[in-house]
This record gives sequence, C-alpha cells and structure tokens, in this order.
Amino acid sequence: MAEVKKSGRPQVTPGGGKKVTLYLNVQLAQKLKELGSSKWVTQKLLEEIEKSK
Repeated sequence: MAEVKKSGRPQVTPGGGKKVTLYLNVQLAQKLKELGSSKWVTQKLLEEIEKSK
C-alpha cells in the first residue's frame, strides 16, 4: 500500500509553527522581503526575547 502523505507545507520546527498574516503597505512589504522575510522577523524576535531576560 502506498504511503499517504499529508497535504500542505511540512513543519520545519520541532514544536510546530503557526502561520501569521500581516498587512503592510507596499514599501514596508518590499523592505521586509529584502531583509529576509520570516527569517529576519524570527531573528529580531529572538533578539528581543534575549534582551527581555
């Protein structure tokens, strides 16, 4: 019997993830894309968490 695969994007983090949608104006959206999109946002959030400890 063939393996049944889940549809959609696979989880890339051990604890799972959550899709978040942001509304940004065109200039901010372009800048975010240039900076690295979700990887950049993740890095900045982790830096803020470290600062608050």
